[in-house]
Formats: sequence, C-alpha cells, structure tokens
Amino acid sequence: MLANSMIYDQIWKADKNGFSVSVRKPDGNWVNDSADILLDHQVKAAGDKWSDLAIRPLFNKVKESRLQEPTYAAMIRLFDNYIVNYRDPEDFTEQEKQETDAFLDLILNTQPMQLAYEYITSGLGKRMSLDEFKKELEIIWFEPYTNYFGEDEINYCSGFEHVFVGEGQFNPRVGGGPNWGKISGYHNWVKFYLDESKGRVNFLGTQYKLPGVSEVLNPHVVTLQMTWTLDNMNGDPVAQVFKERGGFFVGASPECDLALATVAYYESVQRLTVNERRAVTIQGGNYNLVIYRETTKDKERGKHIRSFYPEFQGGGNFEPLPRPGSTPILKPIGEVTTQSGPVVVVAALPNPEGEELGEWVELKNNSSESISVDNWYLTDKAGRRKMLEGTLAASEQKQFIIRTNSPQSMQLGNSGGRIVLYRPDGEMVASVFYKKAASGEVINF
Repeated sequence: MLANSMIYDQIWKADKNGFSVSVRKPDGNWVNDSADILLDHQVKAAGDKWSDLAIRPLFNKVKESRLQEPTYAAMIRLFDNYIVNYRDPEDFTEQEKQETDAFLDLILNTQPMQLAYEYITSGLGKRMSLDEFKKELEIIWFEPYTNYFGEDEINYCSGFEHVFVGEGQFNPRVGGGPNWGKISGYHNWVKFYLDESKGRVNFLGTQYKLPGVSEVLNPHVVTLQMTWTLDNMNGDPVAQVFKERGGFFVGASPECDLALATVAYYESVQRLTVNERRAVTIQGGNYNLVIYRETTKDKERGKHIRSFYPEFQGGGNFEPLPRPGSTPILKPIGEVTTQSGPVVVVAALPNPEGEELGEWVELKNNSSESISVDNWYLTDKAGRRKMLEGTLAASEQKQFIIRTNSPQSMQLGNSGGRIVLYRPDGEMVASVFYKKAASGEVINF
C-alpha cells in the first residue's frame, strides 16, 4: 500500500473541466473579471439565521453556458431525483436510475476519476476492474441506506443526496411562526449557485472559525452560513432551514468533487484518516477533508458515504477578507432599498386595527405598459412567500391582501420587517424595509 496525500492536488490539477474562479482584491475590484466565476465573499457572517450581512449573492457571476457541458448537465439532472425532507421516503423511477448510470459512465471517462481509480487500485491495493469500480461507486454514492447515528434512525439516506443536493431536517407539523429547521449536507457549489440564482438559498457570510486563521478570499473554497427555503410540489414554501457552518469547493467539476471524495472514502476504509479527516494540501491551501461513512445498526462504519466536505485550515497566501465596515460592500442589508424596477412597493399595512386579517402590500406599475404579475411573489424577512396573480395596467396601483393561512405564509411583522418582490424566475424586482408600525398605520415607501 502506497498512500499519497498529494493525490488530491494531482486530481485538482487534472480537472480540465473545472471553472476558473476570481475573488475580489482589497480595493473591491476583481482579480480577474473574465473568470468563469466571480466569487463575492463580502463579509464574515453574524452567526445567526436572522442577521444577513452579505447584501449580495455569493456568486456574482457564473458562466452558465458551461453548465451545459456533459458531466455538469448529467449531475444537474440528478438534483430533482431527491426529496428534500430527510425523513420522507425515496422512490426512484427507471428514468432516474438511467440518469444515475449515464452520470457514472460520463465521469469514469474523465481524468480526475481515472487518477482516482489508478490510485485506489494501485496505491491502496484495492484490486478491481473498471466495471467493478463503477458498481462500487453506485453502491457507496447512490444506494439507499439507513443511518443509525446516535439515537436517531434515518431511512432513505444517500451519499449523493446528502453531499451534492442537501437535506432539510424540519418538522412539518410545527406551527406558530417560521418553521426553522437545519440543513444537513449540501456541499456542492453548482447546487448552491442554481438555488441562489432562483432565490431559494441566501448567503449570510463566511464562517471559518479557525484559531489563528482569518476569513480569507480563497477562490477554491468557501465556508459559510446560509438559509434555504424549501418548497413543496406546488411551489409553496413549507420551511426555512439554516446551516450554521458548511461549505464546498468552488469551481471543481462534478468528476473532481466525486474523485476527491471517493479517494477519501477508500482511505477511510483503510484507516488512513484521523477523526474522520484527511489532512491534505491543494493549490497551496491546507485542508482537512472530512469524510463520514454511514453508521450501521451495530454502531460501526458502513459501506456508504454519509458526508464529505472541505475544512480550510489556512495557507496559500490568500488575501484576508476586509474587516466589517472597512469597505462599502459591507453595508448591512437592512439599510438597502431597491425600487428601480418596473414595479415598486409603494405602501403596506403591517398592523391593521382589530384582528390580523387585513394586512396588505400595495404595488405600482411604473412603466407605460401593462405587466402580468402571474406567478410573481412577495416575501417577508424570513423568506416566506405570497404568490401573486393578475395584471397591473400602466401606472396602476393595486393592493394585494396578505393572508396568514399557515406558519409558512408571508407575514408582515408589526415591529418592523422587509418586503421583497420577485419575478417567477427568482429575479428581485423591489426590496423595502420598514420599522415598527403603529396599529392601523399605513407605511409609505
């Protein structure tokens, strides 16, 4: 057995399908504004789900045309094969099984996976043919299993779902306010970008929390706090979930991510990890690659991947993240109002007199043409939605009633809040904030 920690850097360097990534320089400009990804770290997170100091998306720009390349497109087709709530049963169709098979065939023909295969079979002495390797990948990544961690028994687990898609842990029967749960897994940059571009996830800032290591502008990785709004099959929000600390490599192709994790898995099987971690250096940066295998009923480590993600440990001479307040990009989100779109928020009644059945938001069409607002939606500060329908004539103002039908329905808080208007594709049109509203007070924007 010839274990080699440099295999991880070799896999990264062999990733010809990876995206180039640029971060900001200390002056706020991009190191390389023509990179495939412009990654906007912005600021360290405040540490709780309610404080959003990162006023812009994490992904400032992504060259979306590249997501149509074969392994990216094949991976993205797998994302909707999984149910978000981690306790709901999974039932895979024949088409979904074919999508998984096609994905594995594609990545096995890439250089990162070929390097991983050679290292596992030669360096680690795990003798198997390429066809046998594919079957093992299908088992360790895609075969459903039951995890017995602690006192919790979780059925329908999948390594791919946990790592690449993410799971929401929440109780759908809890009422009385926003149904906050927590995010489990969710360690893939493509999934985060797609969700962020549609308004489903919100980047709250970076969160490294390492002694002696400052928040840094590392283009290869991000450790963050985030929230995720989960929808049901009708597109209605059912819960908000929070990730106190998580992250993923940035720009790595699907085959690179899978190759790194698969090598770590086989090293874990051969007890080459310490406390479920493999210390490595990639592109000058030091990382602990965290690799968890399933916990079996007898509390042993099983044959399936439970989780995989990078913990940045410093190194690489990356620029430090500017301290809060040192640049304009750190302006708190509560001070930012956007009213430059064709439709604006002109007024709201957050605190009606009597029973709270008369809350409303008033919109105005500032354009010279009629605008259909079918499938547009409003959200409150917790991301809960109010779906809209109808048409606004040119220069028309119209009130939309906000009915609190469930804890997941949009609610206008009496002590202050945020109202955001989105198009159906998740593009923000308007965003306003208000402070404490007296009973019966109409807030004008």
